[in-house]
Amino acid sequence: MAKSLFSFGTKFIDSLAVLPKDVHVKFVKSLELLSRNPRHPSLNVEPLQGQAKGLYSARVDLQYRLVFAQPSQEDVRLLFIGTHDEAYRFTNGRTSRVLEEIRSAGTPVESDSLETFFALSSVKTKKYLPLSRHLMNQPGSVSRLEMTFGEIECVIGDKLPPSAHKFPAWWANDHTRHVQASAWLGVGWKTVEVRLARGRLFFARGAKAMNVVTQ
Repeated sequence: MAKSLFSFGTKFIDSLAVLPKDVHVKFVKSLELLSRNPRHPSLNVEPLQGQAKGLYSARVDLQYRLVFAQPSQEDVRLLFIGTHDEAYRFTNGRTSRVLEEIRSAGTPVESDSLETFFALSSVKTKKYLPLSRHLMNQPGSVSRLEMTFGEIECVIGDKLPPSAHKFPAWWANDHTRHVQASAWLGVGWKTVEVRLARGRLFFARGAKAMNVVTQ
């Protein structure tokens, strides 16, 4: 079976950010199944009808459903996750919005590197999901983005920990050791320059490495 590519838009990030802790864990398990076989029996995948025709819902648990589109066998686009009623409201009578969400789905995440996306969806990363959304909202013409630490705090609606101001390693592109890195790695960005003394940070789209500047 061909590998699936996952992509997602900002509204999916929004719905992911408000999931209860126990549902986050179940979502990761469902996504693992979806990556292997979008029609796995445990997912109870159902085609949606009416104005939402062409979309599908998959079971996360008895209460929560994942709404997705699959334009091709290799392309799975995650649109929304929520309760049955929330998923219904998301799709019912809002075809233009759903189609726009499909068109604006973010950077594809290959199924063989889904651990990055799993880390992005973890409970510990939840605080930084607004940063993911902010990076996803950048125009395609923007390949490098400068932000102050204060601007990042405004985006996430919370203070950065003291270690973010003291240690360059906090900004490293390693989600296995620093869960916050998933907020940018999971949406196709990397840190390329950190100026701790000036409280500034540079992100680059699809960059390969980070160069820490401490002046």
